Amino acid sequence: MKTILTRLRDFFAERGDFYYQGEEHEVNYAKATFYFRVASLLGDTYSAFRLAYIYEYGLGSKVDCQKALRELQKAVSRGDIDSMVCIGDLYRTGELGEPDVDTALYWYHRSADHGNLFGALKEYLLQDEISNNNQ
Repeated sequence: MKTILTRLRDFFAERGDFYYQGEEHEVNYAKATFYFRVASLLGDTYSAFRLAYIYEYGLGSKVDCQKALRELQKAVSRGDIDSMVCIGDLYRTGELGEPDVDTALYWYHRSADHGNLFGALKEYLLQDEISNNNQ
């Protein structure tokens, strides 16, 4: 049986997704952000990941990669290995400042260690790019 907190978390996550997807209505990123924030505060990993995407790409507001990073870190702390790859991407592309390939490699490697094949591929490709640039 679901606890009241779990039901509330699920409700806010579903409402966030409703406004984020906009299947039978207009997309409303402001409302999606509100609902995802609450769900994330209640511990929902999916909502933290969605919020990170909204912040990274400035959907309905300005781009804020620092907020995206914080939400991705929440998702990672809850066990989401896909968020590890996204953190690596933020560092690799320099969206948090200067590109930081060492930190990107760390996050790709960490995701690969947890079984994420996409993270393993990105780690391999970045290492290959680094070795080609050093030749």
